[in-house]
Amino acid sequence: MLRIQMMMTGEEVACLEPEELLSITGDTATGHVHALKLHLQRLCGYPRFRQRLLQEDEQILPEDAVLEAPCRLHLVILDFAETSGDDVDRLLYAVEADDATQVEAILQRPQDPNRTAQHNMTALHVAATYGRQVFAKLLLEAGAATNQTEDHGITPLFFAALRGQLEVARLLLDFGADKDLATSDGATPLFIAAKNGHLEVVRLLLELGADKDLATAGGATPLFIAAQNGHLEVAGLLLEFGAHKDLALANGTTPLIIAARNGQVELARLLLEFGANKDQALTSGATPLFIVAQTGHVEVARLLLEFGADKDLSKAGGATPLFIAAQNGHLEVARLLMELGADKDLALANGATPLFIAAQNGHLEVARLLLEKGADKDLAKTDGATPLIIAARNGHMDVARLLQ
Repeated sequence: MLRIQMMMTGEEVACLEPEELLSITGDTATGHVHALKLHLQRLCGYPRFRQRLLQEDEQILPEDAVLEAPCRLHLVILDFAETSGDDVDRLLYAVEADDATQVEAILQRPQDPNRTAQHNMTALHVAATYGRQVFAKLLLEAGAATNQTEDHGITPLFFAALRGQLEVARLLLDFGADKDLATSDGATPLFIAAKNGHLEVVRLLLELGADKDLATAGGATPLFIAAQNGHLEVAGLLLEFGAHKDLALANGTTPLIIAARNGQVELARLLLEFGANKDQALTSGATPLFIVAQTGHVEVARLLLEFGADKDLSKAGGATPLFIAAQNGHLEVARLLMELGADKDLALANGATPLFIAAQNGHLEVARLLLEKGADKDLAKTDGATPLIIAARNGHMDVARLLQ
């Protein structure tokens, strides 16, 4: 039988039969004392690096010592050693340099793994950043705090998510890292993983219940940032897990508006198939269809119309998607809108029609198309200016001849 007592008090910590000892130590390559210390860490909460096991003659047993029952051991718990700034830096550099011998030696001093260096970075932050899974586990065994933050509120899990370090992220979560703890500007680990397209980290966080709709201070959700950065698979995964598809920034920008603005057909299709609001507008009144009329992304326009977008929904001043397509000379978008029945003469509050704005800006082919579709060439603004007058005034003589 193996008996372990506290050196100072004589209190018995563990009493192990040979079979129990074998089940703990097994055929471990790191030594029986190492395995026994991990068992004691689970029992009494003290990191193995602070434990010293002494034989009855008070000789300290090394980590790789092999134990045989029956015997009696004494357990001493050491306080952390005094640590200078250089000592802290030495640990961080050893982790970054992948120096296992040095990391183990420093932790065996024993050195507090939660002491911080410049910008309040800890060794666990460094291990997470560089994907040093073995060192992250050592640091966690040594009592490293999973949720300790640096100057900007960044946790080790956030750094792992930022860099796509899947296994370190999994380890941190296993050790109780807060999956929703955000930075000072509101970015969560899920947000930063989505932003950088780290699909498997996103999946891990979602499977463990991360809040899929937590937004930054600016209102950007993980789905929004995935859409903005064109990460289609990440966006799809977020939608499968029930992410809110229409949450917007303060100015009303939704993921669908981002897809429309950037001409991302497959992303727009994905959002629409999951039920995104096809007519949800910016605070200015611009709908996704208005946006694509402005940018000229005809395939996104076609998709929006297939899903039933309102082709004549106007901004507060009266500008419709057809008006804005005519204003910007986007011939194919204008053609598509009129083929699907857009009102070719809907005017602004000041009376300017799509034909008027095409004439004003010299878009000959758009003007020709509008006339072919029956636009009224004599509709004037409230000041009396007609498409012909504005074309001539602005020197667009080819358009003026077309209108005569």
